[in-house]
Amino acid sequence: MQRFGRNIIAYTPTQKLLHWTTAVLVLLQWWTSSAVLRTHQLHPLWQRPDPRDLFLHKLHVYGGLAVLGVVGARLILRWRKGSPQPPLRLSPRVATIAALAHFGLYAVLLGLVFSGLVTTYLWFGMSQFHKGFVMALYGLLMLHVGAIIWHDCVRRLGVIKRMLPASVCRSTAKNGAVAEQFVDE
Repeated sequence: MQRFGRNIIAYTPTQKLLHWTTAVLVLLQWWTSSAVLRTHQLHPLWQRPDPRDLFLHKLHVYGGLAVLGVVGARLILRWRKGSPQPPLRLSPRVATIAALAHFGLYAVLLGLVFSGLVTTYLWFGMSQFHKGFVMALYGLLMLHVGAIIWHDCVRRLGVIKRMLPASVCRSTAKNGAVAEQFVDE
């Protein structure tokens, strides 16, 4: 499957940083989401939400905007720099599924941000779509992490090293043959 952008040997350090920044932001969004629920559950009962919940709610909104910026930057870099080809031992069918899953992750992350903004500022009825995007994200993340575990721990394809800093791969290589295989591929 041809990817947009050029084909490169490895992700750039900036692409790796943005990947892990996205992961941290998604965890932040998950952590603050319960405060958003508490805020909206109390509001219709004419009760004032806890100030900490209001702060976390605001953090959730700003975190969503940060996700939008980071995902936008990732898409621009992917378009301009490309992405590495799948490992040679990965079948074309599985490589296509991986590409579609990555596209799905980007689409769901963007859908989450836009549905969250619409829910917060324009129409609360969009919250059902936002919840649907959350469930889709959980499913895609389980698929993503499961595929990494399968392809790294079982099939030994070295896919995780594509998103780790080069210094981590080199320092790990000194401690074991499997890690050395990752660096030499």
